[in-house]
Amino acid sequence: MMHKLELTPRTDRKGRTRSLIELGGLISKAKLEDWNSNALLEALLSVKEKEQNTSQMNIWSHKGGAAFSQGRERVS
Repeated sequence: MMHKLELTPRTDRKGRTRSLIELGGLISKAKLEDWNSNALLEALLSVKEKEQNTSQMNIWSHKGGAAFSQGRERVS
């Protein structure tokens, strides 16, 4: 008999912490650590507004995947 994994507040917190660390890694990989937090937030909100544009999302996904596979920060 298989037991369902129960999410406790501790496992929820660990998952959230891991997610936040990964997001911080993306900020670092894009070399945005020196940005003012207000500017960074506004840039992210601007990107969020474009999420319904599937063409743009596909372009970003392709370029981001290429940057990860090549170990580069930015693909032109």
